[in-house]
Amino acid sequence: MKNASLSLPRRRPAHKATLAAATGLALAALLAPPATAQPAQPAGTQPAGTQSAGTQPAGAQSASRQSTGTRAEPITPGKPYYLLASSKEDRGVTFEPYADWDYALLTDSAHSSGTAVVFEKRDDGYVIKSTRSNWSGYNVWCAGSSGIRLDREGGCNTHWQLFPTYAGYLLKTATGDDYLANPAGRGKQWLQAVDSDRAGSREFTAFKPIAAE
Repeated sequence: MKNASLSLPRRRPAHKATLAAATGLALAALLAPPATAQPAQPAGTQPAGTQSAGTQPAGAQSASRQSTGTRAEPITPGKPYYLLASSKEDRGVTFEPYADWDYALLTDSAHSSGTAVVFEKRDDGYVIKSTRSNWSGYNVWCAGSSGIRLDREGGCNTHWQLFPTYAGYLLKTATGDDYLANPAGRGKQWLQAVDSDRAGSREFTAFKPIAAE
């Protein structure tokens, strides 16, 4: 039976208002179009794959009203995709073992596709499954305080919603306000779901889905 976790520094407590403001600014920056964007579809951002209007990310609603251009194409459930981090030189998502678990991270090299994943539809979002892993049956993305570990679907209840931006998709947990993020700067790019974008520490990861076949 697996029983291990990464040991990461504890985060200092922060005021909710400060976190909300930082999150709003980060999301607004991702939702803002490039200077050369051409007018296209009307504003309004909704999690991909959801039926109800839901709640937009903090700061996203006002930014999307002013934005123009072409957003990322929708993903197709059941189809394998490489997820390339547009803010990290198109590094793909892959996995590495740590303390008897596989954890998701970005590849060490730029413009590297990594390991394909599959999105499986659920009522409130998607389950994300890696197409490969070091332990058979342990391939589901599970958000925890130690990072994104690969677990069995029955042992993890993390469902993900996709918010399209001009840089790609933001991945948000269906319950709570945590977004997938990567460390700022160099070093191992272990992925983690966090509640705010923190300059110099962690930044929200926007992914471009590229069909694997």
